[in-house]
Amino acid sequence: MKSKISRNAFLIATICAAILTGCGGGGGGSTSAEDTTVASHSLTMAEAQALAGRVARIPGIANSLTEFSRILSNYFDPFGGTSVPNSCSLGGSYTVLQSDPDKNFRLSAGDSVSLIANHCEDADPASKAKVGMDGRIDLDALDASVFKPYSSAPGWSIRARQRHSAFKIDLDIGSVQLDGSAEVEDKFDEHNYGFFDFHYITSRSSNTVKIHSGKLARKNETIQGRTQTRALYSDLVVRTTLPGSDSVSITVPASSNSSLIFGSDGTVLDGVLVLQLDNAKIIVTVVGRDRIRIDVDNNNDGVVDLTSEMSWPALYNAGIL
Repeated sequence: MKSKISRNAFLIATICAAILTGCGGGGGGSTSAEDTTVASHSLTMAEAQALAGRVARIPGIANSLTEFSRILSNYFDPFGGTSVPNSCSLGGSYTVLQSDPDKNFRLSAGDSVSLIANHCEDADPASKAKVGMDGRIDLDALDASVFKPYSSAPGWSIRARQRHSAFKIDLDIGSVQLDGSAEVEDKFDEHNYGFFDFHYITSRSSNTVKIHSGKLARKNETIQGRTQTRALYSDLVVRTTLPGSDSVSITVPASSNSSLIFGSDGTVLDGVLVLQLDNAKIIVTVVGRDRIRIDVDNNNDGVVDLTSEMSWPALYNAGIL
């Protein structure tokens, strides 16, 4: 099992590294539905960029959830049971728990797999880079169509509820912590996510970003012989903060048809993302490969009050405000 944790830790780290280099995230407590207020002042462009950057990174967060489903489903051992703590190569330990109540010897509805990391530290045998893992992920299978999900053949699917409890990845460039739950449905070329008070925290800033509710879909498309991924936002409600202790609630309504198209290398190629606040609207439009324009309507009167162009990576980095 030790080689498996080492290999999978770096699969997770690859995704988390992309989150860190692309965006800032947050630290501190979450914002509940009862105490959320909406910033009453007119947004500056810097504030609009920060809010847009935090919402724009959600497809990357969703991609990490698919990675977690893949890893935990592969941990499932039809002939195994509760494991004892395993030592990590550089310190700490991890434990894998699993349950197969129907005794059908395959991952199916009602089964569960948990990864509990206790200050586990490991290193990539090639690069020697260190990864630390702490906290817990639970995977509760709601349905699985094949014995071994995430095979190379079409036809497999898995739908599961993930529960993250202060699950933290430490890298040399910073850390990412995930809390809350999400329902994740993965098929061969399509992935659907439902969020339930799921929030992510990074060491890059002190801002909390909470996906209170809503859905996201990711679907692979082949256009002119090239594989691309479309991320479609649907009724997402995101809560975060701005300097000055203003709490902000953002909705990405399904009626806005907000979607972004990414190339296989992660660059953004096309799409529009609409962020609706009580007192403003922010529209992110892809105007070129890895380049976007932000338009801000501060009064919801249909008139653009502020506009700016920037690169897609710069939009991510703006999220650390």
